[in-house]
Amino acid sequence: MTKTFKRILAACLAVIACLCAVFFSACAEDGKDGEDGKDLDIYDVYNAVNEARTAEGLETLTFLEFIEEYFDYVSDQAVVSADSTAIMNYSLLSGVAIYTQYPSTTTYGYFNNSETTYDVYVGSGVIIDVDKTAGDAYIITNAHVVYDSGYTSNSGICEEIYLYLYGSDTLGTDFTVTSAGVTNYSGIDKQYVQVVGVSLSYDLAVLKVTGSDVLKHSDAVAAKFCDDSSIYVGEDVYAVGNPSNEGLSVSQGIISRDSETIEVDVDENGTYESFRVFRMTAAINGGNSGGAVYNSSGEIIGIANATSLTSDNLVQGMCYALPANNARRIAQSMIDTYESNGVACYYLSKATIGINTSVVSGSSSAEYDATLGRTVITEEVTVAAVQEGTLAQGVLKAGDTLISYAIGKMSGETPAAAQTERYSGFTIPENSNYITDSRYCDTTAITRSYMLTEAMISVRDGDTVEVVIERDGNVYYMYFTFSGTTNFTQYS
Repeated sequence: MTKTFKRILAACLAVIACLCAVFFSACAEDGKDGEDGKDLDIYDVYNAVNEARTAEGLETLTFLEFIEEYFDYVSDQAVVSADSTAIMNYSLLSGVAIYTQYPSTTTYGYFNNSETTYDVYVGSGVIIDVDKTAGDAYIITNAHVVYDSGYTSNSGICEEIYLYLYGSDTLGTDFTVTSAGVTNYSGIDKQYVQVVGVSLSYDLAVLKVTGSDVLKHSDAVAAKFCDDSSIYVGEDVYAVGNPSNEGLSVSQGIISRDSETIEVDVDENGTYESFRVFRMTAAINGGNSGGAVYNSSGEIIGIANATSLTSDNLVQGMCYALPANNARRIAQSMIDTYESNGVACYYLSKATIGINTSVVSGSSSAEYDATLGRTVITEEVTVAAVQEGTLAQGVLKAGDTLISYAIGKMSGETPAAAQTERYSGFTIPENSNYITDSRYCDTTAITRSYMLTEAMISVRDGDTVEVVIERDGNVYYMYFTFSGTTNFTQYS
C-alpha cells in the first residue's frame, strides 16, 4: 500500500469515525432493544455531503469528484484509490430490475370460474431522482420494456410493474414468475409504480414510484448524468442491468463507435423505429434494456437498448445505447408534462424551427486532437430546405451554414421585435447577448448533423433559440421565440 493511499484512507476513516461518534451519541438510547445503529462507511459520508450540497443549492458530486474535492486528492491518484470497483459498486445502488405484466389469456374451469394468465417481460432501469423520506423516485427505462403493440388494452402499456433494487432481486427468493404472473416478496409492488411517459420514437419511458416503504428503507441513490455530451471511441464504460432475469449485474467494455443509426423492433411485433446510438463492447443481453451505461467516473452516458448478438452467436461485441444527453432531455420533457397536468404522457413534444438539414458532401472529417488525445469527427451542417409556414420561413435560407445554437430566455423587448420583423428577413448581424438564463448552455457549436435537432427537445413554451449562421461569407444571429403550441410537434 502506497503512502499516498494510506494517507487518504486514514483521512476517510477519520471522517467516518467522527460521524460515527456523532451518530451513536445522538442515538445511544435506540440501541437498548438490540437494534444497533448502522455502521457508517465512505458512501454514507458521500451521501451526507451531497445532501448538504443540495440543501445549499450546489450541484451534487460523483463519487470520484467527492474523493478529489473533500480529500484534496488529484484525479490520477483518485483513480487508483477510489478505483473502478468502488465506482461500479456504487452505481449498482441506482439500478432497478423491472418486470412488466400483461394479461394474456382467460380460461374458464368446470365451475365457470375464470383464470387469467400473464406474459411477463424483463427489463432494467436507472433511478435519476429519489426522495427516500417520501419513498418517491423517477426511473428511466426503454419504451419497449413497458409497451407491446400486440396488447390492445391500455394503449399497449403494461398493466402492472414490479421493481427490484440491488440485493433484493433474486428470482425464487425475492419474487417468483409463473403463468399467474409475478408474486412479489421483497420488491417495490405494483401499486406504488406508474408509467408517466413513453416515447416509441426514442425508445424511452419514465416511471414514477410513490410512497414505497421498500424505497424508504433502502440504500438506493439517484445516478448523475454526465455533463459533457461528447463521447469518444476507446472510452471505458460499464453497463448495469438485469440480463436474462439473473439479477442486477455489471458488464464492462469500451465505446467502439461514437454515433450511428440503428433500426429496432421496439416490441418484437414489427414496430420498427430508427434510433441514434453509440456502439460499445460492454455486454448487453435480454433484460439489460433500459439500464444505464456509465463512464469511468460513474456518470450516466447512455441507456442500453439493443444488441446485434444473434441466436447462433455469429455477431458479438456490438451493443448499443441511446446517448444520455438526449435521454435526459426526453425524460425531463416527460416529467415536466406529467407534473404540469398529472396525466401520463404517451408522446414527446418537440419544438420545430422548420428546416431540413444536410451535411456538405466531403465535409465530414476526423482529426486527432493531441491535447485531448482523441480523434474528433466534425461535419459542416447546412440548411437543405425551409418549410413553409414555419418560424424559419423568411429568416433562414437553403445553403445557410449552421454554426452554433443556444436555448434560453430573451432579455428586454427583443422577442416582440423579432416576431414582428421575422417575416421580412429579420436578422441581427452581431452577437447582442440577447440570450439570458440559458437552459442548458450559453453557446454550443454545431459540429454534427444531429445536434440542433436533438437540442430542440429542451425548448419550452416561452423559450428562445439563438441560431448562428454563415451566409455569403457573413455571420448572422437569428432568434426564434416559441409561444403556445403552434411550433411544437408531437412524436409518439
